[in-house]
Amino acid sequence: MLLDPLAMMVEAQHLHELGVPDPFAHTTIDARALVITPFQRAANRLKELVRGAGRHGSCGMGIGETQADALAFGERVLRVGDLARPDVLHDKLQFLRAVNLAKAPFFSDERRADAQVAAEWDMLTAADWADWLLPTYADFAATAQIVPGGHLHAILRQPGAVIFEGAQGVLLDEWRGFHPHTTWSTTTLANADQLLGEAAYAGRVTRLGITRAYATRHGAGPLVSGDDSLTRALPDVANGFGAWQRDFRSGWLDLVMLRYARDVVGPLDALAVTCLDRLAELPAIQVCDHYRSGDAIIERLTPAPAPTISIIRPP
Repeated sequence: MLLDPLAMMVEAQHLHELGVPDPFAHTTIDARALVITPFQRAANRLKELVRGAGRHGSCGMGIGETQADALAFGERVLRVGDLARPDVLHDKLQFLRAVNLAKAPFFSDERRADAQVAAEWDMLTAADWADWLLPTYADFAATAQIVPGGHLHAILRQPGAVIFEGAQGVLLDEWRGFHPHTTWSTTTLANADQLLGEAAYAGRVTRLGITRAYATRHGAGPLVSGDDSLTRALPDVANGFGAWQRDFRSGWLDLVMLRYARDVVGPLDALAVTCLDRLAELPAIQVCDHYRSGDAIIERLTPAPAPTISIIRPP
């Protein structure tokens, strides 16, 4: 799990305004979760900006840079449990600021005058970062419920159902998606399987797949069945044009990609199809059931073998 405390505090305030008295009372956070800092977010955004028309489709949240730093520097990166340790917090933030400043791409003086570039560059170079970031993180640590890794094990022993939600779509998976338009995260059911295995859970498991009744993509990347007229007919109130992901696109249901995703995640007990009501408003419905390449008809793409990954968790 990766967490941006600053973004979570904004979300908590919004929920409070909607009538949720204490959003943090309903949330626990594993102390080992990686923290996305403003420095990693800035490096991410600057890299996406320098790509110009060749953007990867990043959401601009710093996920990739945070994962890259964790792989490169191990325990020198910031984790949620560090937020309540002032000395450790300052040293780690200072280190990550230097690391991400070194990663920032070169921009000409003319490009640095661009408002987006200037804002992210200021985040990396401002000398007063500790004056506002340290107390903000301290407030977060005092408010959030930060728990040890075994907390999930206790939850699984309680009666009732526990729901694991995948992070983004299968086709964005770091191993099985279509690079470079992927996330630095495993978005299949593998993480849930691993957590259940670590907890020695022996109860019933139901594996559900979820898809809209049509294809969507927010940001750059392949959308074979994309259709501009469908995008206009099915505007999404929660996903419009974004400064980083850019356009939100729609396409007809792509059975080739659905078969691929199904093969990647393995056995499913059921598939939930959402947004059928939106298609019901259209005069006609189309479905993509194969691709054509020259004279060849392609109905199924074969996934590469699943990677063998050895994950070393911090103590």
